[in-house]
Amino acid sequence: MKRLVAENRKLARKHSIAVIAIHHTGHLKTDEAGEYVDVRPTGGASIRNDANFEFKVLRHKNKKDQVRITCTKMRSRVAKIHAGDEWIMRYDYATTYMRQVSNALQLCMAMAKFLATKYGTAAKAAHELDITDRAMQYYIHGQREPKPEIKQKLEALCKEAGYVPRLADLT
Repeated sequence: MKRLVAENRKLARKHSIAVIAIHHTGHLKTDEAGEYVDVRPTGGASIRNDANFEFKVLRHKNKKDQVRITCTKMRSRVAKIHAGDEWIMRYDYATTYMRQVSNALQLCMAMAKFLATKYGTAAKAAHELDITDRAMQYYIHGQREPKPEIKQKLEALCKEAGYVPRLADLT
């Protein structure tokens, strides 16, 4: 187990995307100095929550701080992750977590960024969509996926402006 964690840390350092010793339960975090801190629960909980898997980095995305990761081995009683599962992850500097990026989420991010530049600020774009400025920031940075009705508004405003992003452009 310690060897597996050490290998994951080496990969994380090598690919400069900080904490991807990806434990399903988020055991590893970094402190202020950037050192790894193990915040694993102790006792019986550590056995029940144990969900380690080895991964390999398939390729870097062309976008900054994104990487495609595939699960090669899995050992878990509780996690619903299997060998062969694949994710595109993005490192979030604010929370020091790796966040999963789906193609649909990337599409929404692209549309939200376009509207923010079109209207000058994210606040003006948020006003056009009838959402809060904070929600718009979440969509721009890919921290949350918009509700279906907001997605429709995003698409409609982008089409009005002549911008139609395609999923094929984002992969």
